[in-house]
Amino acid sequence: CLQELSEDDSEDYNMCCGFLHPYVMCIIFCIMDLLTLLITTSFYVYYNRNEEVLGWLTIAPLVALFISAGIYPTGPYGLLFGVIFPLKLYYYRIIAIIAFSFILSLMARV
Repeated sequence: CLQELSEDDSEDYNMCCGFLHPYVMCIIFCIMDLLTLLITTSFYVYYNRNEEVLGWLTIAPLVALFISAGIYPTGPYGLLFGVIFPLKLYYYRIIAIIAFSFILSLMARV
């Protein structure tokens, strides 16, 4: 069966086996992204629950995490229904998280 599939040059092979692995990895990435988002938000809230005055180094990441949580569903929605705009929004969300983390880490050192 595997040898027959490997010798098949038709579009059926691409749809059946060629595109399956990236799709599964995108789903796994969305699940890991959700878990990371929930764990990070939980840690921020848990470790800062007793502080009376929260500094900007605590409030800024929390606001960013809540905004990120609001935009998160666009990724799985776009992946499930094959819509391009939500996937682009999800992609820009990830880029914004990376840029925000980098800038915040530089500002925290000052």
